[in-house]
Amino acid sequence: MDLFTPSTVRSAVERLLSARLALRERTPAEIFSALDRTVGAWLEADSAWLRRAEAEVSRASGFSPEMVRYALPTVLAPLRAPALERLVVEELGGLEFLSRPPELPPRLVLHILPGNLPGLAAAPVCLSLATGVAALLKPGSGDLAFPRLFLESLATLDPDLAACVEVRYWKGGSPEPEKELFALVDAVDAAGSDEAMEDLAKRYSGTLVVRGSRLSFAYVARPSWQDPLLRGRAFRALVEDTVVWDQLGCLSPQVVFFEGAAFGDLVRLAEELGEEFELARKRLPPKRLSLEEESRIVRFRQEAEWREIRGEEKRLLGGEDLSWTLLLEKGPNFAPTCLHRTLRLQTVQGTEELEEPMRRAHSRLEAVGVAAAPDDFPAVADVFRKARLPRVVPLGEMQRPGLDWKPGGIPRVREWFAPRDGEKSDRGTRVTPRALP
Repeated sequence: MDLFTPSTVRSAVERLLSARLALRERTPAEIFSALDRTVGAWLEADSAWLRRAEAEVSRASGFSPEMVRYALPTVLAPLRAPALERLVVEELGGLEFLSRPPELPPRLVLHILPGNLPGLAAAPVCLSLATGVAALLKPGSGDLAFPRLFLESLATLDPDLAACVEVRYWKGGSPEPEKELFALVDAVDAAGSDEAMEDLAKRYSGTLVVRGSRLSFAYVARPSWQDPLLRGRAFRALVEDTVVWDQLGCLSPQVVFFEGAAFGDLVRLAEELGEEFELARKRLPPKRLSLEEESRIVRFRQEAEWREIRGEEKRLLGGEDLSWTLLLEKGPNFAPTCLHRTLRLQTVQGTEELEEPMRRAHSRLEAVGVAAAPDDFPAVADVFRKARLPRVVPLGEMQRPGLDWKPGGIPRVREWFAPRDGEKSDRGTRVTPRALP
């Protein structure tokens, strides 16, 4: 891997800014078309790029080849040209910004990506180029293969456009090359743990957009677990949303609230849900676990078992190979799990019981998947929309967001162009203006 030093930082920035000037000679239609062809090459039947990712991303990340082939298209599908143009027009008011004077920022945005799951580099690449901005991507250590592969696919179809993007990796928090780089970029857009984002905010004083850790959950209305037909559909949908990317994304449910269920009901429901997890394990094998990941699951299970021994109303069910874990307990409690197909199943009497807990946990809640009869769904979903959750969808659709989903409730590109004056929202977002040169 190339060493990123202060001198190579400067040369990389110069290359990107020079390539961006050439990009300004392209029409928006040409740029959108090139991005669409690139994404389309990944989504076409028997895609050569997807076949390469199935091998290379799986080897680098530990996700099963079956998971990469199944889940990666769901990350790429929202990035087609019509959706990109709609988002740009919605957030920036039109396409006229592409004719702004070339010296006005943002000219170059640094994207610091998390490494929890593959594919996350595609959106910042497409959104940067769609807005006429050069991009430097720092991938997370868990996703080093996909960003370079996606950029290679773009370069194959449109080398001039690809020249406006570079992928570089260095250890986060390193004084070099970050000190030099922070002085040269116009904005930083970052996602990661709350601790990492707080540390970044101390080190970078320019236009900064951060998205920290988030927790998602599911709500199963009473008819959807009492009626056998509806229950089967709800459980298949719940397992789908949980196993995609092995629950490592911010849209993966970690807590499931069963409306009107008694603890005894949870026991019976968990046994049936475990059968669905076993079926999913065969279809989408779990991620290859590191020793640290195995240890977290074992500790989670041991703590739950110990609290059950001490007389607390808890029950633990799980696959023998750590492939899935279900913790049954009284709710409501928005406590995270150890992930890797681990769910807290909790009893609540109704949505009103969640209102105060949601208010307290609002800054870290991202999405809810709702299982309810068609006639009941609008009323149940409205409760969560009024709570201002960024994403409220039917259970089974949590992992298939479009570009209208704003992670963390934050616009995807607007803040690069019009930063708010030092605002920090209750969702942990910091956006600070940078003085123009």
